[in-house]
Amino acid sequence: MASNKISGNPVIDKNVSEVGAIKKEIANSESGTRQPRKASELNISELMHNKATQKHIEGLLRGKSSQFIASVLSLAQDSNNRLGDVAPFSILTACLTAAALDLPINNGLGFAYIIPYGKKAQFQMGWRGFFQLAMRTGQYEDIGARIVYEGELVGVDAWSGEPEFDFSIDREAEGRRPIGAMAYLVMKNGFRKRLFMTIEELERHAQKYSKSYSRSDSVWKTNFEAMAKKTVLKLLLGRYGVMSFQLETALVSDQSADREYVDNESTSVDLSVSEVKTDDGNGASSPKPIIDGELVEDNYGEPVTMAEMQATLDAIE
Repeated sequence: MASNKISGNPVIDKNVSEVGAIKKEIANSESGTRQPRKASELNISELMHNKATQKHIEGLLRGKSSQFIASVLSLAQDSNNRLGDVAPFSILTACLTAAALDLPINNGLGFAYIIPYGKKAQFQMGWRGFFQLAMRTGQYEDIGARIVYEGELVGVDAWSGEPEFDFSIDREAEGRRPIGAMAYLVMKNGFRKRLFMTIEELERHAQKYSKSYSRSDSVWKTNFEAMAKKTVLKLLLGRYGVMSFQLETALVSDQSADREYVDNESTSVDLSVSEVKTDDGNGASSPKPIIDGELVEDNYGEPVTMAEMQATLDAIE
């Protein structure tokens, strides 16, 4: 299993540190018992009900600790999430990342996912999570992502090279098939941007950057639409979005397991050296690419050119 260490991500660093402290306290408390157990031998229920775990979670989340513990147990004990063979401490670390972003720990809601990757729990952002964090910055007039069907991609702007769409078509009545996904953002200062990727581009992206893509239980297989919308929205935000600390953390924490990227060919991401230019004092910064954290070749993040868009139109006509 290939992996790359994450460095300089304060959220993940803090979560891993807290989980390490919990392990140490549990080990110390067990050392005086008649039949001491290793911390790693605890199941998820025993871990979440342990006094050391609850003390640290209360220190991190204050009044939200009870809700967090209940959410973690519900997530882990739901057989649909396939976390039965995953190390409990890894589940806790991934869930703490979601909690740090104030996103619900519920795979069914689509804000963030905690999914198995071998014995580790992987944290994955959903497109609704990116939407939520972007809107919290207060800098976006509108933002979204959607699947594009045959006939809805109508051309390309001759000046900007950006795709143009017509979403007035009754796609269901005419049985049109999906051809790709698009994301858009409109800033309160008037800046706007769109990004479109074909189904083929999305599949190539998934095959290259998701080692779980070929598995039948991969999210790309079970919910391609959600992953397609997440991909174009993440790329658009990473290239042109206004960053808050939470949004930047989400971009670099996505697809992480503990302190590693297990699903990406990635170099290390160092938030501490990222240039942040605050516009309004609320942690929002000017648009900039997330170079190491983007994990995607330049041609996926750049605007679609007129020639590329015309080639796509010719292929589906």
